[in-house]
Amino acid sequence: SMTGKRPADLSQLPKLYIFEALRMEHGKALRKYSPRPYAGDVILFRASKQLSGLIADEYLGWKSLLKGSFEVREVPGHQQNLMLEPNVRRLAREIDARLKAAQQRLGAGAR
Repeated sequence: SMTGKRPADLSQLPKLYIFEALRMEHGKALRKYSPRPYAGDVILFRASKQLSGLIADEYLGWKSLLKGSFEVREVPGHQQNLMLEPNVRRLAREIDARLKAAQQRLGAGAR
């Protein structure tokens, strides 16, 4: 029985048990979470292939909360494999380019 203490080795737990426990925790977090408007600039990196049956706009439901500039960049791949090669390399290039541009803007503003 689980007494609230973690077992010494989580790998000994059945995967389905772990997934069910995660699902329950995610559900609790989702019920407590209340998104607030954000005034900063945002770039949404979005997988070019979305799950079939997913009813989502281009902004994946974020548009109403974001008050600053909002850019959507599609990256090749599915939502499930965006963080795997070769898609993650393309995502890293996109993020790197944005970070360098932001650093240059900040550097120019400091002079």
